[in-house]
Amino acid sequence: MGLSVDMKIVVNGVSAKSGGAATYIQNLVESVSRLGEDYEFVFCVPEGFAPRQPNGIGARIVESSVGRQSAWRRLWWDQVTLRALVRKEKADVLVSSSDFGLLLPPCKQVLLLRNALFFSRLYMRQFLPRKSLRNRVDFWMRHWLVRLSVRRADVIVTATASMLSEAREFVSVPPGKAVINPFGVPLSRFRPTVKASREGFRLLHVSEYADYKNLGTLLEAMRILARREDGDAHLTTTADPTQFPDVEIPGRDTDALLAREAVQTGNVTFVGGVPYSEISVLYTQSDAFIFPSLVESFGHPLVEAMASGLPVIASDIPVHREVCGEAALYFNPLDPEALADVVTQIRGNSALRMRMAITGRERAAALFDWTEHVRRLAEMLRNVCV
Repeated sequence: MGLSVDMKIVVNGVSAKSGGAATYIQNLVESVSRLGEDYEFVFCVPEGFAPRQPNGIGARIVESSVGRQSAWRRLWWDQVTLRALVRKEKADVLVSSSDFGLLLPPCKQVLLLRNALFFSRLYMRQFLPRKSLRNRVDFWMRHWLVRLSVRRADVIVTATASMLSEAREFVSVPPGKAVINPFGVPLSRFRPTVKASREGFRLLHVSEYADYKNLGTLLEAMRILARREDGDAHLTTTADPTQFPDVEIPGRDTDALLAREAVQTGNVTFVGGVPYSEISVLYTQSDAFIFPSLVESFGHPLVEAMASGLPVIASDIPVHREVCGEAALYFNPLDPEALADVVTQIRGNSALRMRMAITGRERAAALFDWTEHVRRLAEMLRNVCV
């Protein structure tokens, strides 16, 4: 970078261990070299993080294991260790990529709000009361820290207007402080392919296991579909009740029973976590995509499915309608019978599937190009430093 660097950005991504957070950091590491020599990025990432773009032009990597340690160790790292790192690097901007920011930042700070649970009344009403006292206290402590982080940041970024609206129900975010920048996906990795001839109707669900991801409703719907006359639908899912055994999920035992029954029936395949570099293959092998989540802030797989030319079946929540528009059919996320009915509807109407596929591809290209997200991010970082 030499003397040509005129902006240094530290990105705090130490909690990006999996899911959308890890996808975001991985894609960003790969992209920053294309911004030119005016930018230098320092990425703080989880220990063992293996970026496809190694240290070099545009990016340096600093690994930390703190994302897997206790909340108190994470708090110390966020507020003390990270602050010392930012001062040492003489950073112009700190990008806190997952909800928690520096409360006394030594430079300008951009905060990404991406964990919708902290602002979801549905989660607080339906899931949180079933947690242990320890987990409830931990949640409210984090909720308080997120709200405090919002107040201390210079700019707040969300991927959807729906997420920003929910956050504003709990904390003031003035219009001049808020930026909506859809995350998007690298569209070149997710392209429509000619579907090979095969038996049955192949459904895909890409997600991680969590209570609010609503795997139980999806498995119940597959049980209903198996009983119907045209019950040859088959689901492939990356979510599994055996994932994250140390995380308290009150409905795990019920989901595990449904999962075992589905395996015995033969209409569900659990493939577990799939590396992001290989995930596009699952889309090429499928006829439709299902996303039953009750709470989301964006939903990367929705865009991946649209870009891959798959019709989308999504739970009827504001974020999903904002992302998918007319490229999806929606269902009541608490009603497995309604989900099964939508699968039957889309399975029996090839013209509808074709129309949704075209709409989805056009929507992904117009609104969710990852290159455009990075361009907008770079422009926003410039404006922060003005």
